[in-house]
Amino acid sequence: MKIDNNYMYETTLYDPESGVTAFIVVDRLINSMSGGGVRMSPNVTLSEVGMLARTMTYKFAAVGVKVGGAKSGIVFDPRSPDKKKAAIAFGRMAAPFLQTIYAIGEDMGTTAEDVNVIYEEAGVNPIEFAKKKAAELGITLDLPDGVELSSLGGESFEEIITGYGIAEAAEEAVGFFGMNLGDSTVSVQGFGTVGSISARNLMRRGATVIAVTDIEGTIANKDGLDVEKLIEATDDAGTIDRKKLDFKFTTGDGDGWLTAGADIIVPAAVAGAINARNIKKVTAKLILEGANIPITEDAQKILTKNKIPIIPDFIANAGAAAGFGLILTGECKIKDVFGEFSKRIRNGVRYCIEESEKSGITTREAAVNLALKNLEKV
Repeated sequence: MKIDNNYMYETTLYDPESGVTAFIVVDRLINSMSGGGVRMSPNVTLSEVGMLARTMTYKFAAVGVKVGGAKSGIVFDPRSPDKKKAAIAFGRMAAPFLQTIYAIGEDMGTTAEDVNVIYEEAGVNPIEFAKKKAAELGITLDLPDGVELSSLGGESFEEIITGYGIAEAAEEAVGFFGMNLGDSTVSVQGFGTVGSISARNLMRRGATVIAVTDIEGTIANKDGLDVEKLIEATDDAGTIDRKKLDFKFTTGDGDGWLTAGADIIVPAAVAGAINARNIKKVTAKLILEGANIPITEDAQKILTKNKIPIIPDFIANAGAAAGFGLILTGECKIKDVFGEFSKRIRNGVRYCIEESEKSGITTREAAVNLALKNLEKV
């Protein structure tokens, strides 16, 4: 099966009252539904949103969740004091999508609170929306009344399952390459929701986090950083307040996460973070893609040639999308979602590594093949 280069919906929105521009791309609908996060950045583009929407389609398909991919982007600085006004403007403009075919979540620059603001402005109760869509398929969702989508299955469900997924992918992958997670060092680029929670989960499974990078540069300690204190000192935009840290660390530039000497690196911020400019700095034994499309295509091929394995984004960071998708499509009860998700993500990791080694392709190409194979079944 091949997917053409066209998206189902590709929309640019502009709100004259607030001056906010935003984009929505729905790559495809499966079971009349699509899902994907809301990104907020002053530099986000329609082209970027389109690539991310396609990645969401692959992400759902690779773990066998029957939902189409979508994404949205708000052209706005998430650190602005007017962030809530931008979220409200987007909710107003996006209402026709959110009321009918598109379920949203957090992404770079947005939080669960922002998502709630958007839904409220759009006049959408996401739980009721999910129940309605399921009912159209003859499915009755066993969801509790009066809870927010972000707290399904427990407080901060989206954060918990995203970090859980990264850790599950890491545990499954290290065994293929003669590594042990408990003996490994980790470096993380980006300390927003995905980066910080990934660092926490990898640390809890025995890894030592030796470097993290945010917009202001790199914080490092070769003997290990106190991840919990880093999280406590981090604002909603993923920026760490160095003045609040009471342990020893050194500082470096934006590429410090690549040069810290970590066994495992987790790019968890922007697209194209590893590219032709910095590819020679990569010495890690394993890369877990926490962000969407964080490695350029040319860099992927060079890393594969250099035998540095990569667990692709729509396998490694499938946590929130797959977790919500399994629940909202009725494929999984809330109490069973972590076990089912673990099985699916570990199967995906094994497939990508084995197919890459057998066929001489990148693990990303292998993951795309897996997604297309599953889409064909749908």
